[in-house]
Amino acid sequence: MIKNTDYLSRIFSGLTGLRAGMKAHVPAISFSPQFRRQAGVTLTELMIAVSVLTIGVIGSMGSFKYINQSITQSRIKTISTNLAQEKMEVLRNKPYFQLLVTTSTAVTTDYSPNFTYDNENYPPQVITLWGMPALTRIVKVDYVALSGSVATALPYTSNDTGMKKITVSVLWTIRGTAQKVTLESYYENPTAAVLSSGLTGTVTDASSGIPVGNALIQVQGSPKWRGYSDPVTGVYSFQVAPGTYTLVCSTQGYFPASSSELQVAAGAYATKNFSIGKIAAGSISGMAYIRDHMVIYMVVASTQMVNGDNIEFVSLYNPTTSQINMLTNPADSNSNNIKLSYYGEAGEGKDISEFWLNHSSTYVPAGHYYLIASSGTFTFKGYTVTADAIFTNANKPPCSDLGGGLLNCIWRDKAGAIRLSDVGGNIIDTLGWTNNGAAKPAPYYETTARSMPNGIEEGRQFFRYTGPGYGSEASGNCYDNNVNSSNFFSFNPAIFRAMNIAAGYKAPVTGTPGAGAIVTSNDGLSSPATASSTGYFLLTQVATGTVANIASTWEVMITSYAVSSSSAGLSIIANQNKDLGVIVLSSAISGGIASGYVYGSGPDQTVPKSGFSVGSAGTVVNTNSQGFYRLFLATGTAVITANYGLANGSYQSSDETVTITAGAVTNVPDFHLAQSGTITGYVTSGTGALPNIVVHATNGGPVYEDTSDSTGHYYLTAATSSVVYTITPVLDPLQSYTSLPTSPLTASMAVPGASVFSGTITVIGAMATITGTVVASSVSITTGVLVVASTATISDPLATITAASSLTLPVFYSVSSQADGTYSLDVRSSTSTLYNMRAFYPVVNANTGAVTYTSRSFSSVSVSTAGTTVTRNFA
Repeated sequence: MIKNTDYLSRIFSGLTGLRAGMKAHVPAISFSPQFRRQAGVTLTELMIAVSVLTIGVIGSMGSFKYINQSITQSRIKTISTNLAQEKMEVLRNKPYFQLLVTTSTAVTTDYSPNFTYDNENYPPQVITLWGMPALTRIVKVDYVALSGSVATALPYTSNDTGMKKITVSVLWTIRGTAQKVTLESYYENPTAAVLSSGLTGTVTDASSGIPVGNALIQVQGSPKWRGYSDPVTGVYSFQVAPGTYTLVCSTQGYFPASSSELQVAAGAYATKNFSIGKIAAGSISGMAYIRDHMVIYMVVASTQMVNGDNIEFVSLYNPTTSQINMLTNPADSNSNNIKLSYYGEAGEGKDISEFWLNHSSTYVPAGHYYLIASSGTFTFKGYTVTADAIFTNANKPPCSDLGGGLLNCIWRDKAGAIRLSDVGGNIIDTLGWTNNGAAKPAPYYETTARSMPNGIEEGRQFFRYTGPGYGSEASGNCYDNNVNSSNFFSFNPAIFRAMNIAAGYKAPVTGTPGAGAIVTSNDGLSSPATASSTGYFLLTQVATGTVANIASTWEVMITSYAVSSSSAGLSIIANQNKDLGVIVLSSAISGGIASGYVYGSGPDQTVPKSGFSVGSAGTVVNTNSQGFYRLFLATGTAVITANYGLANGSYQSSDETVTITAGAVTNVPDFHLAQSGTITGYVTSGTGALPNIVVHATNGGPVYEDTSDSTGHYYLTAATSSVVYTITPVLDPLQSYTSLPTSPLTASMAVPGASVFSGTITVIGAMATITGTVVASSVSITTGVLVVASTATISDPLATITAASSLTLPVFYSVSSQADGTYSLDVRSSTSTLYNMRAFYPVVNANTGAVTYTSRSFSSVSVSTAGTTVTRNFA
């Protein structure tokens, strides 16, 4: 038996080779029938296979585009997130008080919704990386108030809450779509007072004991700490820091009240209830009218004279306080400044878009009529009148010639309309009438046309009302509520005579009703009222002439769109009405109104401050004897400042942010201003002025803050007090200071309006900045370079720093370069010590992945002056 497997293998291999050789040399002979035939493919199968492979390859190539886009977008988001995180770390490394709150903003334009960002303290940075869209890094820093677990951003004008919100966004646009990455972080001041306490209580009516809602309760001297009583229960509650406070309670219709000093312990709420007295009141009523345009007084289409002539005419009336020029050029009778038009029934071709006239008088005095007719002189209702202007032959056609120089332009027994317009084509007034018998509507009209059974017949006159529902020849007929059907009488035969300039002055008694006009009084008790569609207004709950034991008279202001009027010196009796009669709105205004009161604080809590400036964005007014002010402002958000520009140096200023609405009155919360003075001083590095240093003054109460200006001086406006103020700078932990004449500085602010120089603060080791670029092979390094500065030697590699070794090591300042290849490193300035610097650049081997560090260094870098910038570029 053969057991050698290698031997057997060689035998079979030989047989296989023999078979292959035989097939190669004798391909046509079937040498071994027992051998299986070799398998193959047809041409059709081959083509199908190639097609399938081709489709697969093409599909893969097509999907590569989207895969590449996805990778690119992911890469951009990753880099943008890193850039945002980089800026966030830079900002959070700043001392709390050197992190500046955003005060000047810009708004994005490509996002929904758009959002604001800082364009002054931290302006936008545009970062360009190869092969990527431009990346814009923006920042916003806000004060934040905490209520439970909810954080609310506050205006920069608010008091510092001890917490700031940092928002960093990176923006870019790809394929026409705006994208962004946003990071948010909160930065808390560890030394800030925590709002761990609170004040609460109930506000009630002194007479009835009923709860008073919406009363404002605020802390004297800290008006941002405040709350409002509940509309139903009268209960108020708000948070404060532990301390001693005086509360002020005020609301419309009641005398203000204040509390004695309240002690508020940490973690506790102090209770103070207010019982406030109601102010007695009366009411004011009247009619508000606007007289700002010429009106159509009378229209007659045909009236037969004794001699058989038919005369037609239109009479106008000027209710304004100024003369109206009928021509733009008195020497050119065709230069109509006031254009008269006639429109007949549709399709009849009788329209006259502008009458051509011969004027004998070109000016219409205030309170006078103006007669336009087809004849120069004629008799109507027993009066012979001379037209102030007559139709010319240039009006025919469509006017027809009646002979004797008379024209027929206003067609009898037809529907029609008379219109007045100015030189710009703006419609001033319209009268339209129908022809119901022929089912013909008025071509033009105001609201509702004058309905007529057969148009305007011979002998009929349209006559404007003097006032609602009545007419008189003794007064100016100008009632115009823009409704033809309720503005004009229709008489046949005619009753009222035609009027021209020669008829003399006729005083207007009405006008266009000031519908919707806002009516306010400076009494401080009444709420604004709105005039009805007839112009009638009723202002209720107006304070009587004696408020808080001060005899007073009030002023009522009425505003409607762009005009206003006021009535001063009004004295109101309790439970009685004062009727002002007709009030004409004639003073031009725009925007809306902000109104309110300015009072003192402390012992003067309820004393109105007269003559105090109140303003917004350059618009300034003074308060009246009751401390009341009224500001006309543009619509939108407005910051109202009491004691604007510190015009009264004996008092502090205070701000309120409100929204101004067109044609409306915005009530601003009462201002309570504390007496104050100014504490000044000087901040220096020892050799010159040191700007941008935050300085605080406190005497155990509110903290007053200012920043040294470019000259190194600071100006702290602080409330007067018998307690001495302590003045200290807010510095970096690596900085210290000395001060003269005392350390710390002190100042006494006992006299209102005084200016006290506190002394000089010298900042030791004040910070300076080293900036520069990091470049490799002439290309900015975008991946981050560690830049280190120290007065000691910086080793390469950098020595390991641990918690145990850090106590014995010298100070190292370090920063990572930004994505645009720049760095900025704050170090302590020194006139005696030089800095060493080293930059560490990580390099990754593309083949092995190993990381090595390349470094560059500088020595003897002098940073001798605080606030300066030294440049060192690494390459």
